[in-house]
Order: sequence, then structure tokens, then C-alpha cells
Amino acid sequence: MKAHQTSGMKKVYFDFADMLKTNPTGDVPYTPVLPLLHGLRESIRLMREEGMENVNARHARLAAGTRKAVEAWGLELLCQDPRWYSDSLTVVK
Repeated sequence: MKAHQTSGMKKVYFDFADMLKTNPTGDVPYTPVLPLLHGLRESIRLMREEGMENVNARHARLAAGTRKAVEAWGLELLCQDPRWYSDSLTVVK
């Protein structure tokens, strides 16, 4: 916060001072991105409907398929140790 207070840079879009003024009332100083919030609500509904165990299993299945595809294409994964594989991110060298 000290750096924010002493900064000479213009605060055009996001200003901590604006946030601090409105936060105690549970408000935000800027217009919320309503479509994003509606999409989040629908995504959570779909995940609950599917069940978190099924969601996690689906992600694991798709991640394994992605890694196999990378191998079949003759490319190399950045992560060399399978214990560190991620079900949400696959990085190709």
C-alpha cells in the first residue's frame, strides 16, 4: 500500500484507494463483469450436477490423452517426471 500511496503513476482503471473506500460496505467501485459472474454460476452448477469426482476423473482422462497425443506427434513434454504431471496444464517444449 505504501508503494501505491507514493507512486506518481496515474491510476486509471484499478485504484486501491477506490477499493478501500467501498469494501467496508461490501461494494465495488467499478461495474462488475456480469456475464462473467453468470458464466461462473452456470459452470458451478454444471460441476455440481456432474459431481466433483467425475469432473476430476474427466480432467485426468483428457490430460492423459493430451500427453499421449504430444508423444505421438513426436514432441516432448516440458515436465519430465510423471509424478509432477498436471491435469490442468500440459506444456510442450
